[in-house]
Amino acid sequence: MGSCRSCGLVQTWASPQWRKECIRIYSTYRIYRQSGGKEQAVFGGGAGEPRSVRLVRGLRSVHRLSARGSVLDVGCGNGGFLRAFHEMYPQWGLYGTEFDRRNEQVLQRIPGFVRLYCGSKNPPNGHFDLISLVHVLEHLEHPAHFLAGLLKLARPRAKILIEVPDAKANPFILPVADHISHFDRRSLRTVAEKAGLRVQVLRSDLVPRELTLIATVNPKNSPRRAKPPMAPGWLKPNLQELHGFARKATREARNEPLTVFGSSLGAAWIYGVVKGRVSTFLDEDTARHGGMFLGRRIQGLMKSGKKVLIPLAKKIRKRIAIKLSQLEQDGKKNSP
Repeated sequence: MGSCRSCGLVQTWASPQWRKECIRIYSTYRIYRQSGGKEQAVFGGGAGEPRSVRLVRGLRSVHRLSARGSVLDVGCGNGGFLRAFHEMYPQWGLYGTEFDRRNEQVLQRIPGFVRLYCGSKNPPNGHFDLISLVHVLEHLEHPAHFLAGLLKLARPRAKILIEVPDAKANPFILPVADHISHFDRRSLRTVAEKAGLRVQVLRSDLVPRELTLIATVNPKNSPRRAKPPMAPGWLKPNLQELHGFARKATREARNEPLTVFGSSLGAAWIYGVVKGRVSTFLDEDTARHGGMFLGRRIQGLMKSGKKVLIPLAKKIRKRIAIKLSQLEQDGKKNSP
């Protein structure tokens, strides 16, 4: 990994092997496979709810959108964001882009859905009042260039909504196989401004371990030459934390198969580190309970009597550890 000299963005090396692996991943990818296509819940500050619901609510809290308009969701998947957006803005026209049409029938069942643009032969056309990119930029080798290319689709007062993982706050996002760009607040702002956006909101409290940016098109409609930032100081400590966690997991897996919290990116990384020595995955998201992940059954949080490995950022890890400890204590009190 290294950081870009012009924007400070941390990136994984785009090797031929990395590109080949991405093609393999996307050829068999099924969004939210663990919950049967239902968008995963995010937690923190209350009960879990779909990420898209929080994003649309957050957008509405800082910007008063008109009753009618059109939204283009870039990388729309099976329509989680568009579905949530329709619930709050039922008179808007919904459009999406994807690299194939595997979810088109699901998208067409969303009220207000108009069109799916697919691939380079069917690029988006027209102009939109909102363009959203939820977990898109981390997959792109040249995110500023990609953003700049989208601006021609934005109406003069259009809003741009961007959501990416916060790589500074969450070390476990760094090994994700198809992520090449790893953002912190500073690099996300710099990339957006370099593309020609005027940042209005940049926050990290809407969705845990993620960054939310809301912007408008710069009136001059020209990319800004931002002053090159220094290399980020968080990268080395985060990589050291990953290496330490991997060593711990490897040691514990020698004794018995692991019980791992989570059924997503961090859990998949640990599964690979210990070469499949995992017996159970635990998850807070009830939509995933009973499903399968990497050939193992996903269970809810429960009294197990076993140590649970939690491959998440420190703050979240502490919250989950307290919750699991309370379950163990309650189990002992209730036992005969």
